[in-house]
Amino acid sequence: MKKTIKNNESKKLVTEFIAKFAKALMGSKAKTLAKTMSKDPGLKDAFERYARESLRFQKHIEKDYGATDPDELVKNLERSRKKYSEE
Repeated sequence: MKKTIKNNESKKLVTEFIAKFAKALMGSKAKTLAKTMSKDPGLKDAFERYARESLRFQKHIEKDYGATDPDELVKNLERSRKKYSEE
Protein backbone atom coordinates (compact mmCIF):
# COMPACT_ATOMS: atom_id res chain seq x y z
CA MET A 1 0.00 0.00 0.00
CA LYS A 2 1.40 3.37 -1.02
CA LYS A 3 1.68 6.12 1.51
CA THR A 4 0.06 9.25 0.12
CA ILE A 5 1.40 12.59 1.23
CA LYS A 6 -1.05 15.47 1.12
CA ASN A 7 -0.05 18.54 -0.86
CA ASN A 8 0.08 20.73 2.26
CA GLU A 9 2.31 18.19 4.00
CA SER A 10 4.64 18.11 0.98
CA LYS A 11 4.90 21.88 0.94
CA LYS A 12 5.60 21.87 4.67
CA LEU A 13 8.32 19.24 4.25
CA VAL A 14 9.98 21.16 1.42
CA THR A 15 9.78 24.41 3.38
CA GLU A 16 11.31 22.74 6.44
CA PHE A 17 14.06 21.23 4.28
CA ILE A 18 14.92 24.59 2.74
CA ALA A 19 14.99 26.21 6.18
CA LYS A 20 17.23 23.48 7.62
CA PHE A 21 19.46 23.57 4.54
CA ALA A 22 19.86 27.33 4.74
CA LYS A 23 20.54 27.21 8.47
CA ALA A 24 23.09 24.41 8.12
CA LEU A 25 24.73 26.07 5.15
CA MET A 26 24.84 29.53 6.56
CA GLY A 27 24.77 28.84 10.29
CA SER A 28 23.96 32.10 11.98
CA LYS A 29 23.72 33.78 8.58
CA ALA A 30 20.19 32.44 7.95
CA LYS A 31 18.70 35.82 8.85
CA THR A 32 21.00 37.46 6.35
CA LEU A 33 19.87 34.98 3.72
CA ALA A 34 16.20 35.72 4.46
CA LYS A 35 16.83 39.46 4.19
CA THR A 36 18.72 38.94 0.93
CA MET A 37 15.88 36.82 -0.46
CA SER A 38 13.41 39.61 0.30
CA LYS A 39 15.60 42.10 -1.59
CA ASP A 40 16.79 39.78 -4.39
CA PRO A 41 13.93 38.33 -6.42
CA GLY A 42 16.34 36.09 -8.35
CA LEU A 43 17.43 34.23 -5.21
CA LYS A 44 13.85 33.93 -4.02
CA ASP A 45 12.81 32.58 -7.43
CA ALA A 46 15.67 30.08 -7.34
CA PHE A 47 14.50 28.67 -4.00
CA GLU A 48 10.88 28.58 -5.19
CA ARG A 49 11.92 26.84 -8.43
CA TYR A 50 13.92 24.32 -6.38
CA ALA A 51 10.86 23.62 -4.22
CA ARG A 52 8.60 23.17 -7.27
CA GLU A 53 11.07 20.90 -9.05
CA SER A 54 11.60 18.85 -5.89
CA LEU A 55 7.87 18.20 -5.64
CA ARG A 56 7.69 17.42 -9.36
CA PHE A 57 10.59 14.98 -9.04
CA GLN A 58 9.00 13.33 -5.99
CA LYS A 59 5.69 12.88 -7.85
CA HIS A 60 7.54 11.45 -10.87
CA ILE A 61 9.37 8.89 -8.71
CA GLU A 62 6.18 7.88 -6.89
CA LYS A 63 4.20 7.60 -10.13
CA ASP A 64 6.77 5.81 -12.28
CA TYR A 65 8.51 3.67 -9.68
CA GLY A 66 5.86 3.37 -6.96
CA ALA A 67 8.18 4.04 -4.08
CA THR A 68 9.10 6.68 -1.57
CA ASP A 69 11.31 4.54 0.65
CA PRO A 70 14.93 4.64 -0.64
CA ASP A 71 15.43 0.86 -0.32
CA GLU A 72 12.20 0.15 -2.14
CA LEU A 73 13.12 2.70 -4.79
CA VAL A 74 16.47 1.01 -5.43
CA LYS A 75 14.73 -2.34 -5.94
CA ASN A 76 12.17 -0.83 -8.32
CA LEU A 77 14.84 1.03 -10.30
CA GLU A 78 16.86 -2.18 -10.64
CA ARG A 79 13.77 -4.05 -11.85
CA SER A 80 13.07 -1.31 -14.42
CA ARG A 81 16.67 -1.32 -15.62
CA LYS A 82 16.61 -5.10 -16.11
CA LYS A 83 13.23 -4.93 -17.85
CA TYR A 84 14.38 -2.33 -20.37
CA SER A 85 17.77 -3.95 -20.95
CA GLU A 86 16.04 -7.23 -21.90
CA GLU A 87 13.79 -5.54 -24.49
